[in-house]
Amino acid sequence: MWHRTLVLPFGCLAATIFPKDLLYLSPMSSRFLLLVVGLGNPGPKYAGTRHNVGFDIIDDYAARLGISFTTQRHHSLLAISEKHGVVLMKPQTLMNLSGTAVRGYVDSHSVPHDKVVVVADNFDVVLGAMKLNNRGGAGGQNGVEDVLRHLGKSSGFARMKVGIGRPRIGVDPADYVLGRFNLHEQRVMAQVRTKAVDCLEVFRQEGLAKAMNQFNGTIVDLTPPA
Repeated sequence: MWHRTLVLPFGCLAATIFPKDLLYLSPMSSRFLLLVVGLGNPGPKYAGTRHNVGFDIIDDYAARLGISFTTQRHHSLLAISEKHGVVLMKPQTLMNLSGTAVRGYVDSHSVPHDKVVVVADNFDVVLGAMKLNNRGGAGGQNGVEDVLRHLGKSSGFARMKVGIGRPRIGVDPADYVLGRFNLHEQRVMAQVRTKAVDCLEVFRQEGLAKAMNQFNGTIVDLTPPA
């Protein structure tokens, strides 16, 4: 089997591209089921912040599928599961420019919009809940708004809005989303992340409607430990 190693942007990561990577990046493959995009900001400065919940969930999903982010294209890190027919994407642009990366991949590989799901934080959804749908606006999330701008306002891609709760009165929303969860919130989000991965698996195997019916709303117990 031939392979070639490329030196790529964003830290000059080297990626080895094998023929199966080239095949299963294409939705023309009969195995292709879903492109899952987790939104966040790259770099250690943003790791663990509320705004990086999308990255955290995608990392958990990659672990569940037993794959790693070893390919870098379209301004994104990619993890590819031939077995499951899934491509996972973490755009390496800043959050507010995520649409550039998503559209680059979607256009290059002719991905149907109904085979795309974007996972992101949202402070209009309460902590411990999530909302999955394929219509409507971005709910105030600038990364999702940029994806809508690039794919089209009427695009039918799915949006998983993961609740982080609203900031207290007087707290700048920008500071809030770039802040980190307190201990109680971390415990809640650990459960939410597990449920979000479960939701993505239901979506992959049984479709959007089933995933919406099973997971939309409050999905974890918010009661603080005694």
